[in-house]
Amino acid sequence: MSIQLLINAVDFSSYVISSERYNCVCKPIGTLDLQLAANLPANIDTYQDVEFWEDGVKVFTGYTGEFGEKRLPYEVPLQCFDVLIKAKDTWLETNYISNGETVGHWVGVFLSLAGLNNRNLGALEEYNIFEGFGWQYMTAWDAITQALQMCPYQLYADRNGVIQGTSMNKYGAVSATITDYMSYERTRDDGYLRNRAVVFGYDGLVADIIWPNTYLPNETRAVVVATGQIYNQPTADEIARRMLYEFSSPLDVKVLTIPGDPSLEIGNVIKLTDSWSGFDASCVLTSLQATYDKETYKLEIALDERCPKFWGWDTPPPEEMIMYAATWGQGVYRSPDAGVSWGVTALAANYVYAINVVNDDVVWASCQDGVYYTEDKGGTWTNQTMGNPLGGTGVVEANLDWIGIVTAHNDPSYVYVLATYDGFTWIYYSLDNGFSWNSRRIF
Repeated sequence: MSIQLLINAVDFSSYVISSERYNCVCKPIGTLDLQLAANLPANIDTYQDVEFWEDGVKVFTGYTGEFGEKRLPYEVPLQCFDVLIKAKDTWLETNYISNGETVGHWVGVFLSLAGLNNRNLGALEEYNIFEGFGWQYMTAWDAITQALQMCPYQLYADRNGVIQGTSMNKYGAVSATITDYMSYERTRDDGYLRNRAVVFGYDGLVADIIWPNTYLPNETRAVVVATGQIYNQPTADEIARRMLYEFSSPLDVKVLTIPGDPSLEIGNVIKLTDSWSGFDASCVLTSLQATYDKETYKLEIALDERCPKFWGWDTPPPEEMIMYAATWGQGVYRSPDAGVSWGVTALAANYVYAINVVNDDVVWASCQDGVYYTEDKGGTWTNQTMGNPLGGTGVVEANLDWIGIVTAHNDPSYVYVLATYDGFTWIYYSLDNGFSWNSRRIF
């Protein structure tokens, strides 16, 4: 197989020892990992243009990222990212408010902020962001992710760097037929199944829908999301129905290793025929990993993965997992069984912006009236900003909106909270579990 690598239009093909290219619709920022000969003629910097070909077919367009400073005796690693990395590295510098425009409009706005104007977002024009919803204090990629949660489509960059907003379905024209492969594994899992969907929206809005499911004749499994992005009952009902549709049948993923084929890319419809198991059907290609070195060129592809991404709900958690949900007007809910059943904790009837789960027992919640803390799975909560020193900002605690929270991964007693008041924004931080606070104004 032949390969070609251009970095800032300079040909580095002769220095490529091996490559690994990965694209997945569930993780839409694709990567290209290269091992290059250590005798490179020039240094490579970040954010240089990258184009990569396999057997004369362009398979990757993006930018240089991590360049290995520690060189092995004969090679040096270089990691590249597709063009969507620019959205991840671009921050919103102002507040954006929807006037009821489409998802495609707002995704386009945030892509433009990142300088990404080569795109095809026609499918996203079918859905609207409700009037009054806003974005601030986040990256362009986070804003795009939030906008996409209002529609059933995915976003990814194709091989030419064109950003595609589209559905992943297996009913289009077949791009390839696969009957021969090096390995084949089929995984069917009913852990995805749900027949009840609960949506908590803005100011106490609730949608609770149950659909009969032949795969779950004698039990109820719930999926729950909570977000202030949903303002009206029809939208909440539609989101609940979409979730039930996504999780109405078992997961059925096919993973194959096949000889290298540069023509394949995510979103392709693949006709898969397996004579041993009798499987013969069309599938959609949802992830692809291509590996190349001087001796081998092969692909590992996955078909029919699901990644609906409803406000962070991606793949089903383990059955024993304890889950928490922040709601706008109804406090914090808890599920002891990975979302099958839910009940409100002692922090009820509160407007909760965000939660940070330290472990099954310890949870922080940033609310409209303060920052709360529990050590007993939500049985009792303490307002850690009420009566504790706030670091001399001159703003009284009652006037602050506590809109985001995170704890340090290596020491959960270090707490960081984003707070706003009268158009200004502060970071409040505590190094003693919220018993005292310091602050720094950032906007």
